[in-house]
Amino acid sequence: MAFGLSFSLAISLLYTGITLLAHKQGLGPVDYVRSQLNLELERVMLIPDHPFQKWVEEMGKTELIRKVMTELPSLAMISIIICYWFNLLLAFRTLPGFLSRAFWGAYRNPEWLVWPTLLSAGLYIYGEHAPYYIGMNSLKVLLVFYGFQGLSIVTFFLNRRQIFGFFRALIYGVLIFIASPFAFALGFFDLWFDFRRKFGQS
Repeated sequence: MAFGLSFSLAISLLYTGITLLAHKQGLGPVDYVRSQLNLELERVMLIPDHPFQKWVEEMGKTELIRKVMTELPSLAMISIIICYWFNLLLAFRTLPGFLSRAFWGAYRNPEWLVWPTLLSAGLYIYGEHAPYYIGMNSLKVLLVFYGFQGLSIVTFFLNRRQIFGFFRALIYGVLIFIASPFAFALGFFDLWFDFRRKFGQS
């Protein structure tokens, strides 16, 4: 409940800030963001040997802006969620008694979350235009929560096997940066298979 309220507040503040900046230039929020992206890309193209220049030239500035604009909502929401998660990690490490160590191995999404996830996947696969973009952005945000659940399952397993230090960090690094689809799938299918119970029995 607290997370939902604070997350909504953060999104509202972000949108309000963009709206105020857009109002100063006599633009709507979407047109303002698009104009800022266009200015940034023009600046990049003026920098000699900038690594993004080839990428912009291959895709085209207009197409690149369109792709960024369609995925910007999920990018903003995912960034806020990850900030929350890292703040929890920081508080856990610095504030005695803030969260128990068992919390990280016991995290589980509510069962009802599977329905908006399946609906978003359906819109993403079969939708066109607005339904497609809504489904795509919603699915990406919801998969982050299942990624957290997948990491929680791995944490439970590592705690039981007493794996700490370098190898633990290496496993997390691989899951986050290379095998993130595995973490998403592990968290999603945990609803039906309850991997922690199976690990506990084995």
